[in-house]
Amino acid sequence: MKILVLINEKNLIERIVWKDNYIKLKKGMSILNIFPDEAKMNIAKNLQSCLVSDDASTITSQINKNNEENIPVTIFAMAISGEIFLLIVDDEALDMNSQEDFLRIHNDYANLVRKEFKKTVKDREIENSEFIEEIHKLNNELINTKRQLQKANMKLNMKNKVLEGRLVKDALTGLISRYQYWTEIEKLIEKDKSKQGIFVFMDLDGFKNINDTYGHSTGDIFLSEFANRLKKIDIENSIKIRIAGDEFGLFTHGYNQISKEITDGIWNKIKDNITSEPIVINGVEIPVSISCGMSAYGKDTKDINELIEYGDFAMYKAKNRGKGIYRVFDKEEYKKNNSIENRKEELIRIIEEKDFTHIFQPIYSVVNRDIIGYSAQLRVDSNNFKDTEELISFAYEIGMYRELDRASINNLNINYKNCSEIEGKYLFVTHGPYPISDNFISDISLNCSDKIKVIFEMWMPINLEVKQMMIIKSEAEKKGIGISLANFGRNNSNDLLMLSCEPDFIRLNRELLDKAINNNDLKKAVKNISKFVNTQETQIIGDFIEKEKELKLLENLGINLAQGFYFKK
Repeated sequence: MKILVLINEKNLIERIVWKDNYIKLKKGMSILNIFPDEAKMNIAKNLQSCLVSDDASTITSQINKNNEENIPVTIFAMAISGEIFLLIVDDEALDMNSQEDFLRIHNDYANLVRKEFKKTVKDREIENSEFIEEIHKLNNELINTKRQLQKANMKLNMKNKVLEGRLVKDALTGLISRYQYWTEIEKLIEKDKSKQGIFVFMDLDGFKNINDTYGHSTGDIFLSEFANRLKKIDIENSIKIRIAGDEFGLFTHGYNQISKEITDGIWNKIKDNITSEPIVINGVEIPVSISCGMSAYGKDTKDINELIEYGDFAMYKAKNRGKGIYRVFDKEEYKKNNSIENRKEELIRIIEEKDFTHIFQPIYSVVNRDIIGYSAQLRVDSNNFKDTEELISFAYEIGMYRELDRASINNLNINYKNCSEIEGKYLFVTHGPYPISDNFISDISLNCSDKIKVIFEMWMPINLEVKQMMIIKSEAEKKGIGISLANFGRNNSNDLLMLSCEPDFIRLNRELLDKAINNNDLKKAVKNISKFVNTQETQIIGDFIEKEKELKLLENLGINLAQGFYFKK
């Protein structure tokens, strides 16, 4: 007797590969039903153990023969990429006389199972060949677009060389930009290399809350007014800089020796000019608070790159001490803190203490402006991680992404008012690219009505394979969960191939949309993607949409959903 079947995680037969036996089998029946009652528990336990191993597990048991008698059998169970093959043979099929015969037959049957698995995968590839062919065409278009962008970048780099030595201003604030401040710092130092200088790294406290509450347009006005106040600070031999986002800098040079009296004096001027009064926008008073870190050129380092890094580190230490203060750089503290182990400890602390919050961004129709769901966005404020994305990336690198997911889902603060507003709509929740746990779903169920359609947004690493995502998508469907691919079009080379998994949604990376505004080739590529996903009922979401012209772009590209605060705070 020989039986080879493919079963699922519930031990139900999904496929009968071949059989030579007197046992009645059919698709959908429990494989455990062919064993006597006293053997079922042991068989089920061994099958679960098989799921966590790539090696074939061998089980000795008995099988029912026409409901009359039990005969001894040997079972070979092997899990390959989440699928379990089960081979059942009796003593006649084994035909062995020694331990060596047993090991040889074991290996032969293990190889047979692997061969059948490859055949199954090949059959599926043939079934999806038309989809794959179309996806490859789209992928080639994207590659060609990338080449065009590379050519354009080469021309731009040539023009940039012509502009070297000129002062480049930040477009929003008029301050020295990130592309030029290094050169301007060097110029001040060159005036007298024997003197010392101070770099002040500034970061706005709670700026994400301003964007989340009032929108990015209000955030831009806030940054512009902050820069105007920074310009008015009267310090000799100084330059004012916008580093990036809500990060600013000030560098001053010409001191014989840096002292606490000097750093206190700079901090008092910053407070008097910047934080003493709120910024008023459209009648709303928004308080101004900043955390600053100061590092000393000629004392802490003579390397400008280190000078800025040290100031950045001191600034995060100031945030960790309560914000609204300044700290001077401490090299011993820097050495102790700047290690993977410390970052890991901070991640564990964040997870255990649930030291994070969520904001709920609306997702709405571009055409009729109806809200169809909300995205639960994780927000973390930590001196060891600059933003949430860095925290998530680090958690994935050290294998703690599931723990972070679990803590995030448990901490979803959905009260009765929120729940009633979300009922009948989608709720997007962050989830990593791994099999979906029943525990995660039950955790959400404790906080949400069963009338809410949960969508897991998959954060995709570069090395994720299509086959893995197909398995995840299949499991999600069985559990009534939808799938969305987040940051689509960012850096992953196989993004387009992921469309063959037929996700419910994809969320386009904002940088891709920004580039498409002025790039016809990229715009055409996005349109082609939009047309393709419409054939498989996948919906596209444009991210961080807050202006009418951005909505018009989505409409022109054939994208029907947007996420952001344009219609609702």
